[in-house]
Amino acid sequence: MKQLHKYQESFYKAIFTNKPPLLQDAIGEVEEFNERFNIYSNNVFSSLKNVLKDDFPLCRKILGEQKFNQVTFEFVRNFPPESGCLLAYGQKFSRFLEVFFPALPYLKDISQLEWAKKEIYYREDSIPLDPQIISTTPEDKYEALTFKFPEATFFSESSFSLQEIWEDFEKEKEKVKAPKTIPSYSLIIRPRFQVKHDWLKAEEFCFLKKLYEGKPLGEAFEKATHINPDFNLSETLGIALTREYFTRVEVSHEN
Repeated sequence: MKQLHKYQESFYKAIFTNKPPLLQDAIGEVEEFNERFNIYSNNVFSSLKNVLKDDFPLCRKILGEQKFNQVTFEFVRNFPPESGCLLAYGQKFSRFLEVFFPALPYLKDISQLEWAKKEIYYREDSIPLDPQIISTTPEDKYEALTFKFPEATFFSESSFSLQEIWEDFEKEKEKVKAPKTIPSYSLIIRPRFQVKHDWLKAEEFCFLKKLYEGKPLGEAFEKATHINPDFNLSETLGIALTREYFTRVEVSHEN
């Protein structure tokens, strides 16, 4: 068994280093071995590159087919799968893009959004909060309310205006422009069976992020008003309830 494991390990390494001679001791002389090995290796690379192609369509659109093929080939070569589950493959792709294309810093943020949408899709389902429950809370306890979010929740903050480029892509425009250096904020969440991606204002992002971190409603509201004194609590909370951001509400005993 040890010998078999050694051969399997050699074969695995050979695929990603493109060095089939490493296997000669294991299999002996085989006619047209290099040609057959290359076919197998190419199939493995092609399959893994297709996984990345499916998971990062906007990055592919921005880079173009040639550059995307180049970066996915290098990624596969440097980061072979660590398990048999390909759902987790591509988790390190954002960081790789950042290093590979330093002149396009927004690619990292976009790829993280794309990865989050894929990852959240497979998270555990949750039951949204019934808004009527809040109406049963005494008014003097409102500031102490804390909210729970679904497990499938991802907050994104970027130094670039990603909303426009994202919406252009969803509208299937032929070209997408490089984003401006303007901060953008968004929330990706799946309260039931459909992934939702909502773009937020800075104060809305701050408010919801504080609630997500377990801060009571009063504290989250105060932080949001530091960004915008005219922050509309009722409107933001109403939208959050309608969009089913919460799964549970409690009264904090610390307040």
